[in-house]
Parts: sequence; C-alpha cells; structure tokens
Amino acid sequence: MDKKTSALRDYQKAVEGSQDLVVTVNTQYVYTVANDAFLKYHGLKRNEVVWCSVSEVLGEGVFNAEIKPQLDRCLAGEIVQAERSRSYRKLGQRYLETGYSPITGAGGEIEGVVGIIRDIKAPDLGIEDFLCLIDRDLSDHEK
Repeated sequence: MDKKTSALRDYQKAVEGSQDLVVTVNTQYVYTVANDAFLKYHGLKRNEVVWCSVSEVLGEGVFNAEIKPQLDRCLAGEIVQAERSRSYRKLGQRYLETGYSPITGAGGEIEGVVGIIRDIKAPDLGIEDFLCLIDRDLSDHEK
C-alpha cells in the first residue's frame, strides 16, 4: 500500500471513529459524506443520506429555517458556528453545537461544506446557562 492510500484510509478511520456527526454537503445541498455517528444519531442508512438532499433527510421546514441560511453563509466563504436546541421524537430535547467550514477546490472555488455537529446534553449544563441558550436560540429564530 502506498503512502497516499494509507493516509486516505487513516483519514477515513478518523472520520468514522469520531463521535461527532460529520457530513459534507455540495453546492446543491446534497449530502456527499455522512459518517457512522450521523447515521446512527438519525437512525438512517448511508443510502438514505448520501446523494440525498438535506431537505429530504432532515425535512423541508428545518432545512429552510435553520440549516440553509448557515450553509449559504458557508458557501459564500464564511466559517459558521451555531448553537441550537432541538427536540427529536426518539432522542427528546437535545442541544447541538454545529460548525460549518467551506470546502475549496484546487482553484480556490468553494465546492461544498463540511459540517461537524456535536450533541451536548442539556442536563450537563447549569439550568441558567441552558435557559440562556434557549433564549438565544429563540431570538435567532425570530430574526
């Protein structure tokens, strides 16, 4: 095995071994990569995510209200950090930290976005901190 192949396998192991949810999305808002943690978190199979649109996977409402504005900023070249509280049917209330970074091609053009999502359990926060985050989340959503 050559060094390039070995490095690529190590990279794949690192992404798949992460407990963080890792995805890549192209400029058409279609998932091109989703790691095992993302799939397990959402209870989906790889073929239900990869090459499917974000709106298909997460729902049109969530996509348009929360995710698309962040992806658009990132596709314009901005690194985007966000914090959200979200309620899931199976998981209950969750608190998520998200980071989106542009993926650039060899010529410097933006080809997509890499997203890193971390689930921070609300009970681990102090109640005042958690309420403050919810207030911030509601304020951001009203804008």
